[in-house]
Amino acid sequence: AVVSTQSTGEVLFSRKGISIQSLDCHGSENSYILVAVTNSGMLLYFRDNVWIDRRVHENFGLCVVLSHDGQLLATGGSDRTVRLFRIEGHSLSEAGVIVDKNLKWIWNLQISHDKAHIFISSSEGVVQMWSRKDCSSDVSVKFCRAYMGHEKSVVSLAYFERAP
Repeated sequence: AVVSTQSTGEVLFSRKGISIQSLDCHGSENSYILVAVTNSGMLLYFRDNVWIDRRVHENFGLCVVLSHDGQLLATGGSDRTVRLFRIEGHSLSEAGVIVDKNLKWIWNLQISHDKAHIFISSSEGVVQMWSRKDCSSDVSVKFCRAYMGHEKSVVSLAYFERAP
């Protein structure tokens, strides 16, 4: 896998044998965060020329998303888990784990604008909504509802909030 900047072509990351499954970024040309998950379950986090990598899924990492403000990230994988991380400078701290044995592969994720809800799409044709705001601790998440009706996998999600 090779990750480079569009404007200068500078190579930010290069490693043989790794396949990036999903990536997201936040910020401007001068200050940005780049996150990616790989086929080996690794999370790659890049900020201010510092790379952090850590294993976050047992098997394939399939999706990653940053919140609109770049303070929360979520990863999903083939191990039936969604992992949430708070971003504080160059460090990542765990902000919750969602495990649902009824789901197989987590194909896509979205985070609500206020970071209170996580939306998950899966290979079972279900989209789930989980809440962070109604929980007793900062690292808890609670199931809210399932949106059903698809016959096959839901591999992509888009989330839009109307202004009040």
